[in-house]
Amino acid sequence: MSKYLRRKAAAEYTNISPRTLSIWMARRIIPFRKIGRTVLFDPAELDAALNKFRIAAVGDPSIRKRRAMRIQSAQKIVFHD
Repeated sequence: MSKYLRRKAAAEYTNISPRTLSIWMARRIIPFRKIGRTVLFDPAELDAALNKFRIAAVGDPSIRKRRAMRIQSAQKIVFHD
């Protein structure tokens, strides 16, 4: 199996339709490489792009930790008049 996937294989890999894949390409939601007319997708990059849309379960500690860090950094901001 090659490292990169073509359009049809990428759509099957991500479990989306080829049409949705084309729309996401146009909107630059997912990364791709184009060599001539051939469009190639790296499975690791597809996974990373789709993880941006991940919705955490209630009580997921990684989400709470990131939120706490964001709140702490916001509290450190000092405004000057």
